[in-house]
Amino acid sequence: MTIDLNITMLFQLAFFVASYWVMKTMLFPPVLTLIKRRELMIAKANEELRRRDAEGKQMREDYNRKMRDARIQAQEIHNKNRQVSAEREREILEAARKKAAQYLYEGEVKLEEQRTQARKELDEKADELSNQIVEKILGRPISS
Repeated sequence: MTIDLNITMLFQLAFFVASYWVMKTMLFPPVLTLIKRRELMIAKANEELRRRDAEGKQMREDYNRKMRDARIQAQEIHNKNRQVSAEREREILEAARKKAAQYLYEGEVKLEEQRTQARKELDEKADELSNQIVEKILGRPISS
């Protein structure tokens, strides 16, 4: 196999070199610039995506922390209210016990007074009745 060098090959080589030069000066620079712009735009978009992702994670962490703090605070308020309610309940029960004890004491005092008064009246009536019984038995009045 032999390669023939003829004028057609020279034209093809010249056409190839001319085409390469035209492409290198007129086509490749704008296409490469466009590709570089596109890569830069993609890099900026990726950087923006990473930044926003980090912001989102930070916002989520802040939200979770605030919610946890709010739950803790709500639990503390609930516990405090429960303690205050229990204390108030104890105070009310203690006041009711004191009042009941006071009523009971006053009732006992009043009962004792009534009992003493009733005894006094019965003692007086007992003397009178015993005199009447003796008079009926004897059939005559007795002088005291």
